[in-house]
Amino acid sequence: MENEQYKINKLKDASNWDMWKFQMKVIMNAAEIFDVVTGKSKKPILAKIGNETEDEARKRHSVDFSIWKRADNKAQKCIVTSLDEPPLQYIMNCDTENGMWNKLLSVYEQMSDIT
Repeated sequence: MENEQYKINKLKDASNWDMWKFQMKVIMNAAEIFDVVTGKSKKPILAKIGNETEDEARKRHSVDFSIWKRADNKAQKCIVTSLDEPPLQYIMNCDTENGMWNKLLSVYEQMSDIT
């Protein structure tokens, strides 16, 4: 996803929501970041597993968090760069990609069902 460019129309409103959502799912699945978007891959929490020491748990958590954060950042970039201004305003207060995705779903799924 880093240096790849995709030709998709930006989400402008409910009129192109279904096509935009489909394309974004395919792109993010290919980049292996869609689990972060859907919340299936959750932000790691610090917890000891089995006989781990506190230090081992912190190190493992640091690695897990870095991997998750990198995927979340990529997904946020993917979403933000594919929105026109009106939809962008809906997600400006979201701090994770899952929050952005869910906000867009809550707004546009309703609207696309109406049209």
